[in-house]
Amino acid sequence: MPCADAGIARAVVGHPVRVADDDAIKFAGALYADLCDGFALREAVARAQRHLFGRDAVLLGDGDLRFADLDCGAPLILPGAPTADLPGVSATPLFGRGATLVDLAQRLADPPAVIVITGPAGIGKSRLTLEAALRTAWRFPGGVAYARVPDDPRPATTTSLLGELAVALRLDAATTGKRDLRRQLLAHTRTVPTLLILDNLDALLEQDAECAALADVLRDLGASSAALLTARRLAATLEERLSASVLAPRSLHEGLAEGAARAFARTLTAQQRAPLAETDLAAIVEATDGHPLLIERLTALSRRRDRDALLREVRERRGDVTAQLERVYAWHAARVDAAGERLWATLPLLPTGQVPEAVLRAAVGAGGIANLREAAGVIAFDPERQAWRWHATVAAYAARHWSPDEAARRDRLAGLMDAWRVWLANVEPGDAERRLTAERANLELLTEKARSVPVETARASWRRWTQRCPRPTARWRCAIQAPLYRALVDLARDDSERAGALNNLGVALRCNVTIC
Repeated sequence: MPCADAGIARAVVGHPVRVADDDAIKFAGALYADLCDGFALREAVARAQRHLFGRDAVLLGDGDLRFADLDCGAPLILPGAPTADLPGVSATPLFGRGATLVDLAQRLADPPAVIVITGPAGIGKSRLTLEAALRTAWRFPGGVAYARVPDDPRPATTTSLLGELAVALRLDAATTGKRDLRRQLLAHTRTVPTLLILDNLDALLEQDAECAALADVLRDLGASSAALLTARRLAATLEERLSASVLAPRSLHEGLAEGAARAFARTLTAQQRAPLAETDLAAIVEATDGHPLLIERLTALSRRRDRDALLREVRERRGDVTAQLERVYAWHAARVDAAGERLWATLPLLPTGQVPEAVLRAAVGAGGIANLREAAGVIAFDPERQAWRWHATVAAYAARHWSPDEAARRDRLAGLMDAWRVWLANVEPGDAERRLTAERANLELLTEKARSVPVETARASWRRWTQRCPRPTARWRCAIQAPLYRALVDLARDDSERAGALNNLGVALRCNVTIC
């Protein structure tokens, strides 16, 4: 162990004779665990010796070494050099975005990359971006530069953003012209790996010329550099001007999962000293479907309002809950055209929060899809699920804001039934189980409303469903087929048809009893 003798290391631990690999792994695991728990090196080595049989590890040097002020369980993040002037990340830990964070880190490990994180207001785009930047800053020795488009109505420009980035990277932006500023910034990204963060870009992306100028800058980034962008929607100009190998859109349309959302609410409650019990937090999480900004606002309100009255409003989805939804989605709603409004108003009839594109197109046309995606930014296509998706509060906002009268609701239900029937006709038989399971909640709502649409429309739809469903021999088939046959019993034209539906219903219910 010459490095200890030469003073290169303050302490060294090693095995003077060969030990079994399994023993060495167990020894190292116990040693590092105890070090992370605050034990001094000498004591940690002594405790780990139990995993070595007939062989002792040797400790040379300072055995009193220990990790100081270590926050157990939290990752140790070493900043790059320099890290520039990142805004302070919230004192609240990041909850429930682990898989997305890993995905961002993997993409940033393979530049060039322009990652655009999109999603509705308050869903956590900026928080996720800053966390990803902090955790991957070590990959970018050229620095991590941050610039944000302000919320006020002042026009944003690409040049002003480039100036902020240049200042953050310690470039000489004050004496540089517009063209030289761009050249200098791009030269820096080509010389040394650099990460650029552009936050809250919606105001700039709405200006075609500025959006094109920004796209040109991003297209010319150095091959080892990357950029993280946040916006409520993905501008078409970015898609057109950046190659598919560089542009990496990432949609953030899901709230926090229930466990993560409760942990987030619990942490906020402790920080705010809010008088909320665990059952209260569960109600807030359910009402907001894990929307981070709504959770934050409602927990904060509990300090300024009567708790019981507030929680009644939360459970009934009215009052302050409605007001918060209005604030979150006002920007999105202002950009909806007639086709987009019709589609948005249809989303409450799709309780799974997702739907195949063919159903949306058949029900409301392609124009509404384009408007909600490209202008309003409240829906996104999920390539893994092959479906359009949205956050639950998007549908909740629509249910309050564009509640249709009974005639319009019947028309939309009938249109959806026809659309589902056409979609199902094109589903491969071998894929029917997976697809039907994914759409179960959508189907159940339609069966509940079967009597409110024209009888022939409902009968044709449900007969198609039952024809494509496999025989009821498993739990999911029973759960899906039983309500279908029950609906067909109600819709039967004569005794013969009703008898057939009742027989099939009995088979499905018997399967439910014997198998489930």
